[in-house]
Formats: sequence, C-alpha cells, structure tokens
Amino acid sequence: SNMEGGTLPFQNSSMPENGFPDMTTLDHLHEAALLHNLRVRFFAGGCPYTYTADIVIAVNPYAWFPQLYTDEMRKEYLVFDRSRLAPHVYATSSNAYSGLQETQTDQAILVSGESGAGKTETVKILMAHLALIASSDDSSHIRRIVESNPLLESFGNAQTVRNDNSSRFGKFIELELNSNCRLVGSRCRTYLSEKS
Repeated sequence: SNMEGGTLPFQNSSMPENGFPDMTTLDHLHEAALLHNLRVRFFAGGCPYTYTADIVIAVNPYAWFPQLYTDEMRKEYLVFDRSRLAPHVYATSSNAYSGLQETQTDQAILVSGESGAGKTETVKILMAHLALIASSDDSSHIRRIVESNPLLESFGNAQTVRNDNSSRFGKFIELELNSNCRLVGSRCRTYLSEKS
C-alpha cells in the first residue's frame, strides 16, 4: 500500500463483527490492524481482553464489568479450554496453575503497562483466581493473602498526570504452594521503579 497516496495499509477484510479473539489469526499484522482489532473487540461487546498467542492483552475500560468476574466465570476457567472460552485474564492464571501441576516447575505471570493501565486491578483479579484454583481447606490464610495486596499498594504511591494513586515501586509477588499445589503462603518484594 502507498501511504503517501492516501491508501490505507492492507486491511483484514474477513474481520468478524466482534473482531478476532486471537490477533495471531489476523491476515495482515501491522500496528494499525492490531489497534483496530482491539478497538473493534472493545466497542463490539465491551470485552477488554484479546489474545496474542499465549499473551492476554487487556484494554483498561476505566469501568468495572461485573459480568466478567462472577463466581461462575471463575469456575468456567478452572479447567481452561481455549477453543471454548473467550479471552480472559483468568486464562493466564489457569495456564500458570496447569503448568505448575504438569511440570512441577515454577511459573511466572508478568503484568506490565503504563501508569493507569490497570495493572493493580489485573493483579487483584489474577490473585483472587489463583487463590480459588489453589484453595485448600483453610481458606482464612487465602483470604489474608488476597486482601493484603491493596494494603501493599497503598505504600509508596504518588500522583502522576495519568493516575492519582500511581505506585513508584515494582512488586514481585510469590504465591507459595505445597507439593499438592495448594496455596500455603505468599511473599512480596518491592523495588523502586524510579529515581528522584
């Protein structure tokens, strides 16, 4: 395509009404097509999640969609079947837990984005889902682990142009599971993300 002549880049002509749930299935991969697909998916059904292979991209809606985070929805993703279920951050936690069970090796989930992108909310959603998946008979310590994250978020925050409560710290949260893959504890390490 010739951008100088006013022609748009190659478009994905076979785009479904709700966009492609996995962007690896786009016929033409370029920035405009990726952004257009995310926009179509978000506005078509209010879905903030889209796959790019095993990566879940979340568009911060700056609103809460309670229908996406019900107990029923959490349970649907306990046994994750990618072909049957829509893209969701729960898929990430389910994949990590399945990987731990199958390989008995540590798993990692990276939550990244700009200030105000929704990282804190995403971590809360992931931790709650992992706690449900790995729950044991003693749910009191699980509740304490999940409820501790907002407390940890309150330390070291500052106001930025995009976010009134932006963390200046990176956090590395480890959920500790026993040999039966049941949640028994957690550990959080912080590191300074900026220099003054």
